[in-house]
Amino acid sequence: MNLAPNGAKKQMSISDTTPKDYYVDTFDELKQKRPELYERMEKMAQTALDKAADYSPGEDSYENLRQCEQIGISAWRGVLVRCFDKWSRIISFANKGIYKVKDENFADTLLDLSIYCMLCHILYKETNP
Repeated sequence: MNLAPNGAKKQMSISDTTPKDYYVDTFDELKQKRPELYERMEKMAQTALDKAADYSPGEDSYENLRQCEQIGISAWRGVLVRCFDKWSRIISFANKGIYKVKDENFADTLLDLSIYCMLCHILYKETNP
């Protein structure tokens, strides 16, 4: 059993049990076998970093996502609402074939939804290990 210094059961992450080379090899393989997916993941990572810098420039890069906790809504549920907003935009586009607001295209909406899904998972795992 993996115990923390105080004797409590330690929550393990994949990084605790997986060699660092595994990630490099995995991403290299992804880049070779599915370059278009790799490129989208790179874009997703850069977009997430850029938005975190704009929305939460402090130590907690999820600070803006936690704001809903001030009114009794867990952070992961707040992000889930954002996912629903993006999903609604996708459904609207699928039905109408156009966006009235030109600042965000279909690919941008899908990218944002992907990021929100990952953030929702991260925040959910913080409170539900």
